[in-house]
Amino acid sequence: MKLFTEEEIESRKEFLTRLWKLKKVDRPGYMLNGFAQGQENDPDRPPPATTREWFMDWEIMLKSQLYEIKLRSQLKDDYIPNLFPYLGTGVLASAFGCEVIYPEVEQPWTKPLVYSPDDVYKLKEPEPTDGLLKDVLELTKFMVERTGGEIPIRMTDIQGPLDTASLIWEYSSFLTAMYTAPDAVHTLLDMVTDLIIDFVPMQKELCEEFVPNHCPGVWVPDDWGISISEDLIAVVSPHLYEEFALPYNQRLADAFNGLHIHSCGNFTFNYDNLLKIDKLRGVDMGVTETNYPQAVEKLKEKCLLIPRIGFIGLNRIVNLPSTNEYLDYVMENSDDANIFVFIDKFGENVNLERLREKYSWLGEDNSVEEE
Repeated sequence: MKLFTEEEIESRKEFLTRLWKLKKVDRPGYMLNGFAQGQENDPDRPPPATTREWFMDWEIMLKSQLYEIKLRSQLKDDYIPNLFPYLGTGVLASAFGCEVIYPEVEQPWTKPLVYSPDDVYKLKEPEPTDGLLKDVLELTKFMVERTGGEIPIRMTDIQGPLDTASLIWEYSSFLTAMYTAPDAVHTLLDMVTDLIIDFVPMQKELCEEFVPNHCPGVWVPDDWGISISEDLIAVVSPHLYEEFALPYNQRLADAFNGLHIHSCGNFTFNYDNLLKIDKLRGVDMGVTETNYPQAVEKLKEKCLLIPRIGFIGLNRIVNLPSTNEYLDYVMENSDDANIFVFIDKFGENVNLERLREKYSWLGEDNSVEEE
């Protein structure tokens, strides 16, 4: 599938490497979402499928992702083609024995199996091929074989130690146990961290080119850390996050030469804790849900910032009714931070021509300029 020239890919990688490593750049990194147009009669267009069919039929999953790559080839941005062997957010939890349910039209959800501190000590130390992790490895091999290894493979969804533990252990009981049974919580977090450190290199080993960033899907050099989802950063207080998240996140950052963190929700109150992570490489946030100007102030010297639109959230910090207002808000509040923006098409009167009138770097030849 030669939809992108080698020159395009190498230029984008060079720029993104500079962006991630906080070198001076003259524009944001960005991806355009929703602007490409597909044709109804395109033979590469995947058949209609439910969410469950997408997960259960790897042919459908692969065809859908290849078609997405084809659509994205219409656009000039910083997208690097990749395939995503995604089987839900509970793959790590499944290695401990949790059942993962695949509804017809919704994302998978995970049944907990720990309900008390005593249950933690009954858990078997998982292998990196237990549960759905084995399927992730098989799906990775399937994608590599079907494409001849020509398309990079993205790391599967890695929920961080805190998030994964909250899937294994019934949620309210887990949060309570941070106060009443901290030793059991630490025991589980340690096991999850070990599993991540063991599993990620196994998936990487199967790939010709590995992209160690599952969310939000922007390319990152494979020696610049891994990403984790950590939505509990928006739930637990700073002193709990410092005790129950930072030590395990630092272990991951040390093992993989860095860490990128994604979270939904408002986690402004934990920005100072993020500053404590050595080799923090990136933070991905919904700018309608958390305090973005404060994130820029505190974190811009530390890491890349990825300010996305948050369409649905319990917290509305700002109201951004269309792509135009979103992009204006981000650009006006980013100061000189290195940022990557996902420019989703939403709202009224949105088109690339109008956006380019104000932001000339959109859709231009995105080559790298030396300092």
